[in-house]
Amino acid sequence: MENMPAHELISMAEKEFRNGRSDIAIAILGKILSSEPGHIKAVMTFGVIQHSLGDFAKAAEAFKSVLKRDQDNLEALRNLSLTLISSGEYDQARSHLERLVSVNQNDAQLWTWLARLEKACGRPEVALAHAKRSILLNPNQAEVLAFIKTLEAASESDKSGGPTACLKPVRRLIFLCPPQRQDESEALTSALSKRVDLTKVVSLKPEAYIEAAASKEALWLEGASDFAVTILNRPQSEGGRRIFINLSAEDILSEDYKGLNYEPVTDLIFESLYFRDLFLAAKPSGLKSGLRLHEVPFAVDVSRFQYRPSGRVKIAAPGPHGLLSNPLSLLDLFERVYSEGRDLELHLSGPFVGPALEAALAFRLSYSPAAEKVFIHPPFKSLVDFLKDKDFIFASPLAAGSSSLVKALILGLRPLVRDAPGLRQTLPSRCLWREYSEFIELIEQGPTGEEFSELLKAKHDSVIVAKSLFKIFSL
Repeated sequence: MENMPAHELISMAEKEFRNGRSDIAIAILGKILSSEPGHIKAVMTFGVIQHSLGDFAKAAEAFKSVLKRDQDNLEALRNLSLTLISSGEYDQARSHLERLVSVNQNDAQLWTWLARLEKACGRPEVALAHAKRSILLNPNQAEVLAFIKTLEAASESDKSGGPTACLKPVRRLIFLCPPQRQDESEALTSALSKRVDLTKVVSLKPEAYIEAAASKEALWLEGASDFAVTILNRPQSEGGRRIFINLSAEDILSEDYKGLNYEPVTDLIFESLYFRDLFLAAKPSGLKSGLRLHEVPFAVDVSRFQYRPSGRVKIAAPGPHGLLSNPLSLLDLFERVYSEGRDLELHLSGPFVGPALEAALAFRLSYSPAAEKVFIHPPFKSLVDFLKDKDFIFASPLAAGSSSLVKALILGLRPLVRDAPGLRQTLPSRCLWREYSEFIELIEQGPTGEEFSELLKAKHDSVIVAKSLFKIFSL
């Protein structure tokens, strides 16, 4: 490797990155840059890897350094624009995107990025125009079509004097949380309390909130629980109250949201655009024009992060609400790993372990050579207790943005997630696998704790999430 030319070293670094070994890729690129600090391809590759790991500051610095040497490098300008959007630097991103569009007005993706940016900056009319331009250039964009429908519904509500047109800033908020979500909401409510007069009620009894709600102008319901169903079916005597519902990945995947009455609701909050689009595709009854839809990642206490070095080899497959769609398929994969002599344990649990599936698993394990290494647990009362002595968490692409997976990250588990479009913006590439060989590599090496920690800080830190909510609250 000592005498290899730079282009071969870069190819080697790119291969290591694709195989999930970003630390090795960065080390190879560092070797090039130590002797050739201005090597554009090496700097660009370094920036792409840092963006994938969620370190937007390092990524932006890399792309800017390329533009200092070559101000017409459109690839660097494009990468810098996306990085600035990801880090919330919208004004800088806009100027770069507008320059890119002036060079290539037929690039649908650029118009989509501009549309998302303008929506985030509170300019829905401009966002709508950009999104429609993107669809004209490329009609096969389901996510952009859903985005347009959302913008058009909000626009119609404004024209008719609907609820979106007369929303007032939220100054006093009552936060209604079922007990099972109390820990998840702690970091968020702490951050919100610094800017909003917030009263938190942890209860499953609807009457528990009535006295506290009397002086509040907004109501936040955490999840689609039976509690939320009862609250939303109560007569709403106070006019002008804003009602927010935070629908988690678990709510969407379990379809609990279908039992809600959306008539009094003004704002729905989703953990990702993917789950918002699943919600819209289901067309739940009772939706009205003017209902505002938002994407806000859930907040976590990043300080609780625990990194576990390699050691144990226990794979947890929790399975609640679609986290694990097919445990028999996982068993196929696990048996293949086991047949190669790797000493692993597979632990299955969650609501999916019902009588029928448990019987199917028991039959399959009766002739499986890996039976002694597969453990079926009853549905857990505490996800944390189930995960605390495990090394890996196996999750489906649907669960990539769910709170269950992020809880596992905080506890130090390393995810094993089958790759799917869009996931590389949510998880480090070293969490994702497509081929069996990549699955094995993740088990043998796994991402570093530093990668996970930076990922959580960049997306789920309570301060960052609170800033997103302050925009929604019109503060």
